[in-house]
Amino acid sequence: MADAEARVVGAVRAAAPVPARRRAGEGGGASGGARPSAAALALFALAFLGAAGLAEGLAMLPGNPTTIWPPAGVYLAALLLAPPRAWPWWMAAGLAAELVANALWFRNPLPAAVAIHGANAAHAALGAWLVGRVRGRPFRLGSLADIGALVALGGALGAAASATVGATVLALLGREDFLRAWPVWWTGDATGVVILAPLALVATEIRREGLSPS
Repeated sequence: MADAEARVVGAVRAAAPVPARRRAGEGGGASGGARPSAAALALFALAFLGAAGLAEGLAMLPGNPTTIWPPAGVYLAALLLAPPRAWPWWMAAGLAAELVANALWFRNPLPAAVAIHGANAAHAALGAWLVGRVRGRPFRLGSLADIGALVALGGALGAAASATVGATVLALLGREDFLRAWPVWWTGDATGVVILAPLALVATEIRREGLSPS
């Protein structure tokens, strides 16, 4: 399992956008082009797919929900590092990865798979917006306050959005009662953020420092 997690983090490190240093006199908004490279989007999709496979491997029985959903951490880290106007590109790549994962492991009807990705995207977008609003952009794990914001806002509060959408979808499909599915979904997403998002952010920071001129 450690090898699988290391491969996922490596893919995230390669895929994640490298935030440029803010120049003196620039405004507080994120800068740079809105469209990520095709290679970055492909690597992000592979990282998401690998994380979904890891989640399926952690399930006690194939197809059963797991209390850890690593793609939540991958998704949140990507949006935290990207300017908001680029988020639709990352969400499109996430949808493609979600549909592949669904075909490989989860076997939900196509509308349900799209709705479940909507839950994942809602978590990442809300979490990234909240963290960026409180701690600023580009986000970096530089203090205990940054870690607290990532866990509380990106993890706990963001997961509430995805759990609500996801549990509703499962209830409509007749696969799970809403009140039973909600805490499982919330726990899985929040745990995925706590485990993988900091690793992805730190790995990207190391990569950024390595690419910076000495």
